[in-house]
Amino acid sequence: MQSDTDTPTRPHADTRSSAAEPLTIYRANMRHDLSFIQTLVLMGRNVWGARELIRQLMWRDLTAQYKKSYIGALWILAGPIMAVVPWLFAAKVNVYNPGDITIPLAVYLVVGRSCWSVFNGFYTGGATTLGQGTALVMQVNYPHEALFIKQILAGLVNFSLSFVTTIVVMLVSGVYPGWGSLLFPLTLLPLFFLGAAMGLLVAMIRIVAYDLDRIITIIMSLLMWTTPLLYSDTNPPSQILRTINEYNPLTYLVCSCREVLIHGRLYNDAVGVYFACAGVAFLFFVISLRLFYVSEHKLVERML
Repeated sequence: MQSDTDTPTRPHADTRSSAAEPLTIYRANMRHDLSFIQTLVLMGRNVWGARELIRQLMWRDLTAQYKKSYIGALWILAGPIMAVVPWLFAAKVNVYNPGDITIPLAVYLVVGRSCWSVFNGFYTGGATTLGQGTALVMQVNYPHEALFIKQILAGLVNFSLSFVTTIVVMLVSGVYPGWGSLLFPLTLLPLFFLGAAMGLLVAMIRIVAYDLDRIITIIMSLLMWTTPLLYSDTNPPSQILRTINEYNPLTYLVCSCREVLIHGRLYNDAVGVYFACAGVAFLFFVISLRLFYVSEHKLVERML
């Protein structure tokens, strides 16, 4: 059965009585008849209509996240530092060699991991769209894209809080962002498109083939190593890694976030490559949204 949030292509009104309610006729697979633009418009309308539900679910998740923690949300602020302490220690005892870094290593690692964390947050938000709301999906009829937006917004809130620590580390280390760093929020858009698109595809795969989901999880854990965030891009540990860095779109998208924040410029000044990767990420995102929308009801049936 189709959801009440679907917009039929040919609604008919019952003219037998002036007081009668308009009748909506649904057809099998009617979502397939919608164009990409119609799909985006309809999903946007559904999200706007469910904005209060999104707010309540997001607040519930944020408050429950550290409910049984002694320091609560302070873990969000401490997260960026705690994540790089092992790497700083490893570099200190010569177990880890990041290569030629022109800025303090702490800044390089904290900013790089922060940029990766926001991309990973977009991916996780998309990948857990249906899984996080399984009970709600089964019991309540509502636009499921609201779960996707809720997950993304919750991730952005966590990133915004942890980003305060990133800025403090930069200032304490003597690295001061320039005017070009004001473009930093714009560099997050391609990361959102790519991360959310990958996440939505994984969310659909998880319903029909859980084994593939485990393989994708392993691949995601390896992706960070194929992006020069923990080591210098000028002298990576191996020639193979240098080649992977060169052809990896995340190198240009994620590293550009770091470079814009620190130096106010795109990664290696590769403007053309960056915007080409950003355009492909946007196209990938639109296609993923379309696939998610047209297959949503089939996926929910598989969850029963």
